[in-house]
Amino acid sequence: GKEKGKEKGKEKGKEKGKEKGKEKGKEKEAGPSGSAKGKVAKEVPKTPKKPTPKKSQPEVLSESEEGEGVEEDDMPQSCIYCVKKRIPCVPQNSKKVCVACRQHKMRCEYFDKTAWAIMEGSKKISESVCELANLEKRMFLIEVEQKAVVDSVVADTKVLQLLELKSKGVSVPEDLEKRIRAERGLVQDTLKENTEDLTEQMDHIRKRTAWTNNGHYVFGKDSPPPVRAAIQGTKRKSDNEGDHAEGSKKKKKKKVVETEEEDSTMC
Repeated sequence: GKEKGKEKGKEKGKEKGKEKGKEKGKEKEAGPSGSAKGKVAKEVPKTPKKPTPKKSQPEVLSESEEGEGVEEDDMPQSCIYCVKKRIPCVPQNSKKVCVACRQHKMRCEYFDKTAWAIMEGSKKISESVCELANLEKRMFLIEVEQKAVVDSVVADTKVLQLLELKSKGVSVPEDLEKRIRAERGLVQDTLKENTEDLTEQMDHIRKRTAWTNNGHYVFGKDSPPPVRAAIQGTKRKSDNEGDHAEGSKKKKKKKVVETEEEDSTMC
């Protein structure tokens, strides 16, 4: 009886193990959701991984590019004396004096990069201002001419009406005729004066704002510009001389008058 009980227990254990194995197989086939099989579940797209940034490798410049960069940084600056004289500056190796300054036994002073940038910027500004002044001059001349054309047309129509009345035998007062003819001449005169004044002023602006040949004092000239105080002193001196001359003339006149009076009394 005991042996039969043991055999039955073993058979029951085997059956339970088989049932557990079947259940595990079904779970694997069904997958995590239970509706799709394991193979289908594996085909679900996975979230893409973020690409890790690669380390930037240092750019290797060729020998020619390196040489160009060195040349741009080590370009010799022109000295102030050579810029003033407008001559090519030839610096000497291992010396702080260029050839021109060495010949003249001068101290050589070189411009800074910021000074060159400021100079180039001011040059561009002056050129743009000159162009603007030229355009404004043309615009103002056109406006003046248009206004003069309108005024001259009005004056011409008045003159034509006057001639028409005269041809018909209508008597026209002389004052009216003179005034009409004067208006016509006045239009032409005002046009001429306005154009001359406008061109003179705009040319003066262009000249003063130009980068070169603008009438300003240029460094390196023999005669420096006179100081304002000196100009005022010369003006005062000339005024004082004029006052002295006038005073001497008055004294001479007084003496002449006195001599004439004495002569008259003697007579």
